[in-house]
Amino acid sequence: MIAERIDSALSSARARRLYLVYTSECLSSSLASPCTPKMLGELSLKTAGPTFTCPWKGFGLSLGQRITQSICPEFSYEAQQMLQNTNYECDSLQKLAAEASLPAASVDVYCAPCACAIRTALLLCAEESTMLIKYTTEVDERIPVSCCDASTAFDCLSGLLLTIQLAEVDGIDNHLESNLLQYLDRVWIEKRLYELETTSASRHKQATRRQLLTKLVAEVSSRYAVFIGELDDMRHVAGASAFPQLPRPPRINEIYRLGYSNAWQGEFMGTFTPRDF
Repeated sequence: MIAERIDSALSSARARRLYLVYTSECLSSSLASPCTPKMLGELSLKTAGPTFTCPWKGFGLSLGQRITQSICPEFSYEAQQMLQNTNYECDSLQKLAAEASLPAASVDVYCAPCACAIRTALLLCAEESTMLIKYTTEVDERIPVSCCDASTAFDCLSGLLLTIQLAEVDGIDNHLESNLLQYLDRVWIEKRLYELETTSASRHKQATRRQLLTKLVAEVSSRYAVFIGELDDMRHVAGASAFPQLPRPPRINEIYRLGYSNAWQGEFMGTFTPRDF
């Protein structure tokens, strides 16, 4: 019954372009500082902290560039009219009208409460955000990850929120890249914490974490959404009956785009080089 409701929601999903990024499992277990609820915020902001992608060296397109290149931002009809009707006597008003229409596209990057995934998402947002296209990171415990299970999800999100609060009062170490916090959606984290506090355990048990992930994908309302997740669980999303059947199962370090017009269509966008290549 739950799977049928999810597939029905996917068939009428409000997001019209989804990007699925398949990663390996969390890498922090091989580091000196493992990915734990207490260390989550610090590891996510730490210079040279764990990420799934290697630094871009100018060869080909990075993960973020592949996504940005496939987005065609559109101004509203009203904004186009204001921009076309040049008024030299009121150029300041025209400038205000143009600025009010920006960004022309917003991209929500969803990831699990995992330092590798969060830092990957934040670096993507920092690299690709412009006045024209705005990228924002949404950390969501419904995306399964090997380093954080359901029992520690609340602590992981709470630790991340604490890092944000400490940054606001200059209470975090200077060696952390606090500038990345501007791309982290604090309100989203607080709403997820509120949901975890107010939803009964029995309701949580009604659906598996993979079903919760697919349900999250179905409920996304943004026009463009990126999902960064570990291969095994993210591959389950692509297998939903509402989506087209792929010629072969996705693999680690691959990127897929799912677009919706009258029906969902899938496209293989290529691969990215992992940091631990």
